[in-house]
Amino acid sequence: MQIGYSFYLNHINEDTKDVIKGSTSGVAYEWFLHNLASYVGIGGDAAKHVDIGPTIFADGDSHPLIDENGKISGIGVMSVIMRGSFIVFGNPIAWIGDLIENGGFGGCSRK
Repeated sequence: MQIGYSFYLNHINEDTKDVIKGSTSGVAYEWFLHNLASYVGIGGDAAKHVDIGPTIFADGDSHPLIDENGKISGIGVMSVIMRGSFIVFGNPIAWIGDLIENGGFGGCSRK
């Protein structure tokens, strides 16, 4: 179901298909991790919402590691773990393409 709905969001849905530039695998993986975090009770409200962006790596923009006060953000740490685990456990063809499309690991500079 996740792959099917992710494919729909990435290629068919008029509201999201032009937003997502990365892989359907990346969308499905982010959705899976948000569901898992919400299920086990970590991440609070942020775990209940998937940020549909250009790629899974664009999450660095919405959840930076260092917050506006110069402190390490818990949600930023979770975001880095999510992006890192996609590299380790995700589809290697998808994550390489997503990383290239995003222009790096930290966040998407193209808005």
